[in-house]
Amino acid sequence: MLMPAALGLMVVYVVSFLLVMGGGEWIFIWMGLEINMISFISLVSNKFSSVSMEVMFKYFFIQSLSSVVFLGSVYWDMSYSISMCVLMMKLGLGPFYFWVPSVMSGLSWAACYVLVTFQKVLPLYLLTMFNHWAMWWFSFFSLFVGMMGAMNSSSLSKLMAFSSVNQGGWMIVSMLISQNLLLLYLLVYMMLMLPFFMFLNESKMEYLVDISSNGGKFKFFLYLFNIGGLPPMLGFFLKLMVLFYAMKYDLLMAFFLVLSSVYMLYIYMRMLFDSLLSSGYLLSHGFYSIGSVAESFFLFLNLLGVTIMGLFVYCCDLW
Repeated sequence: MLMPAALGLMVVYVVSFLLVMGGGEWIFIWMGLEINMISFISLVSNKFSSVSMEVMFKYFFIQSLSSVVFLGSVYWDMSYSISMCVLMMKLGLGPFYFWVPSVMSGLSWAACYVLVTFQKVLPLYLLTMFNHWAMWWFSFFSLFVGMMGAMNSSSLSKLMAFSSVNQGGWMIVSMLISQNLLLLYLLVYMMLMLPFFMFLNESKMEYLVDISSNGGKFKFFLYLFNIGGLPPMLGFFLKLMVLFYAMKYDLLMAFFLVLSSVYMLYIYMRMLFDSLLSSGYLLSHGFYSIGSVAESFFLFLNLLGVTIMGLFVYCCDLW
């Protein structure tokens, strides 16, 4: 049962979304961003006492500075490039990714899930107001940084941080194509990440070496390949749809999308082989364990890629 203080913070957190999306004045949008940041920090600090003050201060400094610069750039009619840069910094994308791995390393898995999903909503919503050609470059940087960072990550939190940066590049491309496509990508991304982070939270994994000694090896890599876009999973059809539309806009960007997806899958495959070889048995005990009912349900949903994607496409009227 939620404590009254935590419940009140959750209400304030939801109100911050309504204030940004429903506010007509930039001052109200700025207030919504600040309330969103403070309520998120309060929820994380209240529920997870292990969060270090250094991590929270770093997140607070980056987000508050970005919000102030964004408000000033809008009110003083500065270049759109400044507004886009500060929003990219709030998202942790492109060349402004530096704070994401260090912050996620100090958070619990539940807090990391909120950071890489719900905390992206408001900056992405504001970015839809700036449909500028420079966003293609931000997307390219995000794809590239995600690939290079994931390759050298030994910590699972840093691996998921760079995976989030890479996924952010896909989100920017989908946003430039269609706001409906961005909404679809974000919703499906949240659904894909939820069971994965639930599993990480229950298994208490922290480093890649823990994979070989954990009984949930099958689920871990299944979730990871789903996010990476391995066919015939839901993540594959989601990326395939974005790629289909991207080819109509920019073939070069479509090429980088394919390259980043294949390279991320290569990294995940290499992790799988290393884990199997280190365990000594390809089918060790517990490799096919399914786990809790909630995880099994989400696992079943993720495997129904074609059906679920067809339903989303029909509802969003993308075809």
